[in-house]
This record gives sequence, structure tokens and C-alpha cells, in this order.
Amino acid sequence: MKNIGVLMMGPSYGYLEQELERRFKFFRYGSQPIPQDFIALHAESIHAVVKAAGVKIDAIALMMVVLRRICVCDNFVRNREWLTNEFPSTTKLSGKRVGIIGLGRIDTAIAKGGHVDETELVSALVQGRLGGASLDVFENEPHVPEELFGLDNVVLLPHVGTNTVETENDMADLVLKNLEAHFSGKSLLTPAILIRSSSSLRHAAEQETQASFLG
Repeated sequence: MKNIGVLMMGPSYGYLEQELERRFKFFRYGSQPIPQDFIALHAESIHAVVKAAGVKIDAIALMMVVLRRICVCDNFVRNREWLTNEFPSTTKLSGKRVGIIGLGRIDTAIAKGGHVDETELVSALVQGRLGGASLDVFENEPHVPEELFGLDNVVLLPHVGTNTVETENDMADLVLKNLEAHFSGKSLLTPAILIRSSSSLRHAAEQETQASFLG
């Protein structure tokens, strides 16, 4: 498949880039000094586009860290407070009202893009209107709102997402298998699902157009 052009839009896992370069005619978009000129020159040679993406950190685990105050417990022991005090009881996850934004088959993107008003989120946490939050994505990374640093009901992560070697390699292998399946005329391992609004679905039905959708 070395004659099949694959374009990588941005930096990705080293293993994935190495395998793409080994198996396909590999192009890197992000390394081009003038991307528009690069696309104009190689457009006819590009047959597929790959963009790094992945499944985010286990949202349930992060909620448990907040509700059971795991980070606070760790500091409690490290600061030797356990020698003179008992750690107060925490609360369980079951029965709570929680919000997970972007939970789907592929991506559990939490607080990403325009889904969350970060200023209002910070205000709700500071004022106690929101019980807690686990945050891995921020509006102006790597800058994080100062108000969050003093809250013990908030867990802050440096946008680590899927950053384990095993997960990244598994996702890279899935990308490679999907590309090879597509260019071999086989079914994709993880085909995309087309999501349509109710109005567009009605229109499609009226036009007797077959559509694959998730209702």
C-alpha cells in the first residue's frame, strides 16, 4: 500500500507515525511551512486523512476521586494529620446527579470546546452551587483559573487524556487496521455512525433516502 497517500494532520503518537510511514505514502501536514501550498501540490496523492484522537480518561474514576476526596486523603496522610485527627466521611457516587459531556462511542471529551462555560463553571464551584468537578481540559491551556487551586472538591489534570503507552498503541493499531481494511475493500472495524437531527431524518424519510443514524 506504499502508493496510497495518507495525510497526518497534526502531531501524534510516535508508533502511529512510524507505522504509517512504513506502510503508506506518508505526509505530515503540521510540519509544512506553508500548509496551503503543500495541500495544493499533493492533493491528488492523498487518499486518507488521519487526525489524532482518542478516548478520554475514565470519567467514572475521576468522579470517584472527587467524591471520595482521594487527593485530599493523600495530602491528609502525607501532612501527618492522621496522627492527630480522623479523616471525615465522604460520599458515594450512586444516587448523585452527574454530568458527562461528550460521552460517546469514541470520545468522552469532558469540558471541551464550547460545551462548557468555564467562567460559570468556576463560579459555581467557588460558590458551592456545584458539588465538585474533575477537569482534564481547560479553555486557555496550559493556564488554569487560579480560583480552582484552592478547592479540594476539584481534581485538575494537565490534559493527559489517553496518555498511556498501551492505550496509544492500541488506538494506533486500530487506525492502521481501519485504513488497511478500507483500501482492501473490506468492512471497517469501527465505522462512523451518522447522527442526524429529527427534522433531517423526517426529510430523509420523505425523500426515501436510506440513512444510517443513531436515534
